[in-house]
Amino acid sequence: MSLSILFYIAAFIAVASAVLVVLNKNAVYSAILLVLCFFSLAMIYLLLEAYFLAVLEVFIYAGAIMVLFLF
Repeated sequence: MSLSILFYIAAFIAVASAVLVVLNKNAVYSAILLVLCFFSLAMIYLLLEAYFLAVLEVFIYAGAIMVLFLF
């Protein structure tokens, strides 16, 4: 029961932050919201017991790609 609630919370955060990325006009705020979206997707992967995908999501997308976007 609690895992499904966590899943829905993480899914809501992912969708809400993705919508805010598109609607935001400041590039830095959009990048921060995109990192939030990536972390919530990693949390969904953890809840689905896809640990390797969660680690890749955090290291590759939230780490390397966001550095590329900001610089």
